[in-house]
Amino acid sequence: MSKLRIRVLGPICAEIEHTPLRLSKPRQREVLGILAAARGRSVSTQYLIEELWEDAPPGAVGAVRTFIGELRRILEPDRPARTPPAVLLTTAGGYALAPQMADVDLWRAEHAVQAAAGLDLAARKELLASALDEWRGAAFQEFSTRRWARAERARTAELRASTVEQLAETRLGLGRPGDVLTLLDGHVSEHPWREEGWRLLALALYRSARQGDALALLAKARSTLRHDLGLDPGHRLADLEQRILRQDPSLDLVPDGGSSLLWQAVAAAGQTGNGRSLKEWHACFRCWRCQARSGWQRSSAWLPSPPRSSSVIRSWQPG
Repeated sequence: MSKLRIRVLGPICAEIEHTPLRLSKPRQREVLGILAAARGRSVSTQYLIEELWEDAPPGAVGAVRTFIGELRRILEPDRPARTPPAVLLTTAGGYALAPQMADVDLWRAEHAVQAAAGLDLAARKELLASALDEWRGAAFQEFSTRRWARAERARTAELRASTVEQLAETRLGLGRPGDVLTLLDGHVSEHPWREEGWRLLALALYRSARQGDALALLAKARSTLRHDLGLDPGHRLADLEQRILRQDPSLDLVPDGGSSLLWQAVAAAGQTGNGRSLKEWHACFRCWRCQARSGWQRSSAWLPSPPRSSSVIRSWQPG
């Protein structure tokens, strides 16, 4: 049997092998949306009645059965007569979508986000990007005023916003601040109360050699939170602003997760409190960062000579 694909992140629709299925009645789409929101769990007939009608008519049970019958014929157009359904199942007291037969975009997005946790940066980026690609609009948007959809829409909006921020952080870790600027440009306007979005966008600007723009963005975030939303910025935003002002080397992209000798030398200088050594290594690291951005060949003719106060430092030689 061909895989059925159901979409609820935007207009509710279904297709088989890229051929759209005809869900012509709003009740058909709403019942399908309710079942998709249940994520394979059983939905009772009584629950369907309560959600479909504010004041249920006398024949509500029969009407629900009619909607289910219509959906079964639409979702399994090639099912032979008198054979049990494989997609929309009858359960004890209700109905459920079979997870192994119904491929729902919301379920795919949730699975991708969960699977991305703990993976390396490159693999995580691919999964998070694939999750975001599932959205074609707001979840269950046709039924935004319905009681059953309100909580689901809020939860799904949070999932998408969190996924955007996770992808932004992952791209920063991969040294792709330009991609983060594109990703977060509209995100902070759509979600001005999410401090993590502001923080990541400011960090992306800083790593794009736009320190002034990063500071201006943080000032805008502070003003928006205080004056528009009545909130005080959290310590992470304030801390980032101070670190940008002093050009803290730890804000730069850490090569190889912090394992490179160059980065270890910067960290060691900071831990020993040797101000002169730290400044020298900070300058060295800055040159390395500029070189990495521009793609120049590293050359000892212009790269600052590393201080020689540490065994880690002495072991590093520019290539």
